[in-house]
Amino acid sequence: MMNLEAVDAATHQVLERGIRVFNGALFGPTEEEHVAFLLGAMDPTPGAMVIDAGCGVGEMARIMKMLRPDLEFLLLNASTAQLAQCPEELDLLHGDFNAMPLPDGCADVVIFSYALCHSLDFERTFAEARRVLKVGGKVFINDMARTMGDNAEFEPVLGARVHEAMAVEA
Repeated sequence: MMNLEAVDAATHQVLERGIRVFNGALFGPTEEEHVAFLLGAMDPTPGAMVIDAGCGVGEMARIMKMLRPDLEFLLLNASTAQLAQCPEELDLLHGDFNAMPLPDGCADVVIFSYALCHSLDFERTFAEARRVLKVGGKVFINDMARTMGDNAEFEPVLGARVHEAMAVEA
């Protein structure tokens, strides 16, 4: 579903504007404060292994690692252009979050931050997240929620779809 060509072109445009955390809305006046808020909400255990599924250019993970050096991050993305922009000090993996090339039970947290809009099949996406999570692990979601209308304008541009929050929760 994802239009990688459009995503890569949009990535270039957004980076030119100085935006590195690809979130449509921020929980603070700066990207750093926004990410600090998300990290507090996520509340990972000390030393947690975190998979950032659909990581963008890895800025969120970079800031989280700066704030919590004890955390380990694996940045997963289907876009090689975005992975090429990720911080070199973090582990990178090219792949689909619906079929992660990872062993069962390897992560404490799986993050979907403005990435679920690229999933056509939540059951498959969440089943795969559950597979790679350790017992007691958590899925952390920070994404858009559609409150009205449809995806007629959004979907053709990026091949992404905004869902109603209740559909994601279900």
